[in-house]
Amino acid sequence: MEGLITPGTGISSLLTHSGAAFHRQGDPLPGLADRAIASFAYDRGLRLADDGRVLWYATWSAAGLTRTGLFLGDRLLVEAGSTIVQTSYGPLTVKSFSTTGGFLSVSALSHSGRWVGFTAVLTDGAIDRPAALLIDTDEPLCYANCDGSTEAPVLNVADFTCYLQSFTAGSWTANCDASTTPPVLNVADFTCFLQRFAAGCP
Repeated sequence: MEGLITPGTGISSLLTHSGAAFHRQGDPLPGLADRAIASFAYDRGLRLADDGRVLWYATWSAAGLTRTGLFLGDRLLVEAGSTIVQTSYGPLTVKSFSTTGGFLSVSALSHSGRWVGFTAVLTDGAIDRPAALLIDTDEPLCYANCDGSTEAPVLNVADFTCYLQSFTAGSWTANCDASTTPPVLNVADFTCFLQRFAAGCP
């Protein structure tokens, strides 16, 4: 099996998988049907797991800003400007998938698809820090722990602030109820987040 991105001519670029169309420029963004894929970062290369899942980058527009995300199949793993990482420097936001000096991100995928590695720039809003990151895609996620904190209690008022910021930015991650009818981000997502928060983390 193979995965590749073929830059198209005119208005379209195409992500193909085993000779068939996987995603095309202009297609609905996975998880946010009212947003469209603007482009693929095919210059960063693709990775393919043994189970057929493709690791790929895409950009889209939200709240007047261009967003960039790293996907595994149709699952968004990291969104620049939104995803928060816990580090020894405290919680930092993934600012971009470029390293200092303008070099593009490097990504890697284990054969099983469980482990995803990539480079990025993390920031606290004042200082940028280049980083190499590893994601365990099998690790259970707690949606209500929006800021990714690890110190008890992991669910606190900071998670509400984090969620509000994601919603205001039009982030994919704010689509708590996974709705597809426009507008996908609405009051139902706030209700969903409150329910997830009340349920706690596993």
